[in-house]
Amino acid sequence: MSAQRNSVGWVIQPGEAPTFESPMPDVRQVSFLVDNALCGARNLTAGLFAVPPHGHSVPDIHVEQEEIYYFVSGHGRAILGGREHSVHAGTVVYIPSAVPHQLINDGDDYLRLFFVFAPQPDRPYRHEAESWQRVGV
Repeated sequence: MSAQRNSVGWVIQPGEAPTFESPMPDVRQVSFLVDNALCGARNLTAGLFAVPPHGHSVPDIHVEQEEIYYFVSGHGRAILGGREHSVHAGTVVYIPSAVPHQLINDGDDYLRLFFVFAPQPDRPYRHEAESWQRVGV
């Protein structure tokens, strides 16, 4: 990995972050790009998330974290607090803390997004707690 960590920031190039995939039946992929362990970030976590064609994420809720999604490809729906919203490349979604949320991919391509949430959780990330398989880098 040629990502460089130093006191003035963090640079990571495409393909340098490990990718983890959830077990069946609700397959999803996540790559963490910024967090305390990777680069010393103290307040936020950022990464990439992907839902396969015609797949969906499991319903989720973060009691203390706020989250932002920026969709980079695909199209589908974001369910926030029981309300459905259409999402596609260029859509931004803000999820306040304690709001249940889920993604549904309605397309034939991956639904991909960049996410940021803060503050960092005080428990293991879902891919660690559920032993997701490392599938890249």
